[in-house]
Amino acid sequence: MEDYEKEIWEILGQNQKKKHPLAKEAGTFFLCVLIGFVAVGLYLFFTIGPQGILSILTGLPQNQYIAPYISQIISGGRAQPTGIGAFGIYNDSGKIVPYSVETNYIQGSASINQIFAYNQTPPEGISSDGASLQLNAMLVITNLNSSEEIFLIQNVVGFETNSDVLYYNPTVVSWRSFTSCGSWQSSTYTYNGKIESFCILPGNDIPYTLPLSLKLELGLSIQLGVGVTISYLINGADLGSFLVTDNEIKNATFLTSGYSTYNIGNGSVDLYDTELIFGGEGDGEATYFNSLNASLKLSYLNSTNNSFVEFPSFYSFGADVAETADNLNVTPIGNGYYKVYNATRPGLRYLE
Repeated sequence: MEDYEKEIWEILGQNQKKKHPLAKEAGTFFLCVLIGFVAVGLYLFFTIGPQGILSILTGLPQNQYIAPYISQIISGGRAQPTGIGAFGIYNDSGKIVPYSVETNYIQGSASINQIFAYNQTPPEGISSDGASLQLNAMLVITNLNSSEEIFLIQNVVGFETNSDVLYYNPTVVSWRSFTSCGSWQSSTYTYNGKIESFCILPGNDIPYTLPLSLKLELGLSIQLGVGVTISYLINGADLGSFLVTDNEIKNATFLTSGYSTYNIGNGSVDLYDTELIFGGEGDGEATYFNSLNASLKLSYLNSTNNSFVEFPSFYSFGADVAETADNLNVTPIGNGYYKVYNATRPGLRYLE
């Protein structure tokens, strides 16, 4: 090779080894963009949740993505709180149609002909023959600055089915710490990786005989500048009331809605459902019902005509609580009533 040709190749080789200054800057720029996308993604995940992210990416409202939560419960086939649950969605041949119900009063009726439950290894402090019937609703408080606070309100009947005694446990659950439960007992429980704070009014044991009729009710009244008072009744008897203090309160309602989910933290969400369900006695117990023959009905007060009406649709389970039933099925029996009975496995489905 001639000397001048060697010189040309040496120059070309050197140029190949050298990177244009803009290439380094471009690499830095794209790295910064990537870090930015990751940061924004993490922020959105922990603020609006995966459903909100899907809504942004697709341009569809979040209600289009409530269905996967329900489908996941059904397809999982695991024990769930079982009875009737209103989630604010119709299932029209697989098409999800959302709706909302806002009310200040909810009523659940139960007629129990047989009940016996058994769990060989119950949680500490829970009876092996324990069970519960729970009326659960989501309380949404809107403040003057349009911020919201969410609480789970529970009217609970606990059973010791071998001893034929029951007791009442009005409960308020929050995903933030209560400053005070007043005369009620305070407790905490970790569910789905998130700490829940409880205020509970413990009740005394009451003997019962079968058949047994129970009417569980929840009501709320707003005191501007003070907060919202929750009332609990069973068979017309006033069990007591609880004041959720909020001097910035603007409005409050029991909300059933298929339009959105509630982010409770740690990537977990809760649904705005209202439910009347059977499950374990407490502390997240899953129990097996050797026998259960009961009928349930769930209604809300319609402020338009001031009368109780049934929720527009139901599934055979709830999603608010950790107390579950291993083997209950539900079927409609007419006039707004649903039969709940023991079977061999959970019967999780859309009812009507």
